[in-house]
Amino acid sequence: MFRNVVTRRLDTEAVTPLVTCYGSSPEERSEFSARSFANWVDKTANLLADEFDVTEGDGIALPVLATHPHHWMAWVWLTAAWQVGAEVSVDGSGEIVVDGPDATPAGEGIPTVACSLHPLGMPLTTIADGVIDYVTEVRGQPDSWLGVDPDPGAILWQGLTWNDLEVPADDARRLVCPRTPQEAIDALLAALPGGSVVSVPSTWDAETQRAIAEVERVTA
Repeated sequence: MFRNVVTRRLDTEAVTPLVTCYGSSPEERSEFSARSFANWVDKTANLLADEFDVTEGDGIALPVLATHPHHWMAWVWLTAAWQVGAEVSVDGSGEIVVDGPDATPAGEGIPTVACSLHPLGMPLTTIADGVIDYVTEVRGQPDSWLGVDPDPGAILWQGLTWNDLEVPADDARRLVCPRTPQEAIDALLAALPGGSVVSVPSTWDAETQRAIAEVERVTA
């Protein structure tokens, strides 16, 4: 099960890099160990459960995963949704909609959350009326997941279940430039058991990607 993969990673390599994310420029760099990434995930899962009453089987729309598939905030939301047992989509309706900094209200009765995409996880300075600032809301949540793990057969993404998320260990450090939600999911799952991933925007040219790969000591 997916949670078992995360637990093993925290037991064996909690402080080694898991996700290194670049924003719109090479100067915007964020790095997370397995422990720090899991902390963001747990806080976000608690936010989903406690503030938005999301439970197993509910739907969560993550357009941020489609518009910014390389970004760590999109990956945190994806993993937190899985932890709650919610089914993720990027263009469908759901109990909650999560988008980037320019988010606008999704509709009557549907909470809409905006992610700042700030490399240091800072809140937004401006936000549309009726939209919730992710960073401001998540900070007060407990650092550990307080909920119950969902059934392993819960649908998480396009028919994918927890039972499908057991992946082999791989200690490679990979450079990825996800262009789609599926590529982002594949990159994260490949890193979780023991490796790490350096994620950059797909719009960067090959020369910039090579330079980042050298600086980050990418091995695969």
